[in-house]
Amino acid sequence: MIDASVGVLTVPLGGEPLREKLCALQLFADIQAGLIEAHIPDRWADEVGGALWEAVTRKRPHAFFARPILPEEAHGWFMDLLAFADSFMHWHHRDWTPDEVWAMATIKGCSYYDAIYLVLAQKLEAIFWTADKRLYEFLRQQKQLEEPSVFWVGDYLVNR
Repeated sequence: MIDASVGVLTVPLGGEPLREKLCALQLFADIQAGLIEAHIPDRWADEVGGALWEAVTRKRPHAFFARPILPEEAHGWFMDLLAFADSFMHWHHRDWTPDEVWAMATIKGCSYYDAIYLVLAQKLEAIFWTADKRLYEFLRQQKQLEEPSVFWVGDYLVNR
């Protein structure tokens, strides 16, 4: 199960930690090579698109040029991520019930959207990879990194 935050790390947005970016890129390379079976909820597209649009409106820097990212660049990255997901990931469309998600959000103390990923990861007996530091640290502090297993993308190279 791949969080939208991991996908966003694979594009050239400036200001992201290098280790996490490299780990996210390696995870995606392993997905493309068929070494990892990746699953995402249909909400993934909305979250990735929303994060990239927010980067545009907040004038986040480009990783390689001394200027903010341009809307057409972010749109191209978004389309590339969707094409990658279509080619190499398994989309899940409402393979959960609102009650299951509500219960997971209650147990874990996370947002409803994050609970969607957690419910799917639990149903698929999959690892949930995230680059959302606040979510990961919150779950770690609450001792909620199991059932399902939640891993920080920055640890991907260590765990492969």
